Amino acid sequence: MAWTLTTIRSLVRTLTGEKSTSQWSNDDVDTAINEFYQDTFPHEIALPELWDWATWSVNTAEDGDYDIAETTLKLRAPWTLDDGDGDAVAELSWTYNRPAFFETYPEDDSRDEGIPGAVLIYGPKIYIRPKADAAYTIKAAAYEKPALLTVSVNPVSDRWGPAIAYGTAIQRLNDRGDYEETTGLAPLYQYHLNNVNRKTLARLSGVRSVPRF
Repeated sequence: MAWTLTTIRSLVRTLTGEKSTSQWSNDDVDTAINEFYQDTFPHEIALPELWDWATWSVNTAEDGDYDIAETTLKLRAPWTLDDGDGDAVAELSWTYNRPAFFETYPEDDSRDEGIPGAVLIYGPKIYIRPKADAAYTIKAAAYEKPALLTVSVNPVSDRWGPAIAYGTAIQRLNDRGDYEETTGLAPLYQYHLNNVNRKTLARLSGVRSVPRF
């Protein structure tokens, strides 16, 4: 069975008992599915398919502060710096500790530029210090929000379909205050999460991962 937005919606309706569009419109069901799929599901279980690279082009005369894409859920090592001349790529240090970072690199626009060596991740931005003295490319491993499900866009992996449907149904039942029904679905939701995890581990068994996610 192929898991599409339509098949997921059908199962969600069955699980919540709201089979009629007069009870819950298709647009509202689809919104609930996507809210779960994009904002909750990626945090429920490790999904290797969602790892990619985040990239920033940095240059001189810039303030050293760069936006993190709204689609990026998490950033982690390796953080790398490439000056584009074919030399080996350098690895950057990184931190979430804002006070310590700005103790080392004071927020002073007159500070000399140089080769970036450190990154602060804070809120919706990264801060590169020293500020760039030339053009560089900075990359980091990024856990990305999956694309919105539509009639023509399916889940990244077909294996995720049942878990998406059960998770969405549980959120809907919680919103309705049907906690007894939620409790009844919880073990089945966990079963489908475990099934995703087992198949992921089986698929990755014996495969050397590059990059180091």
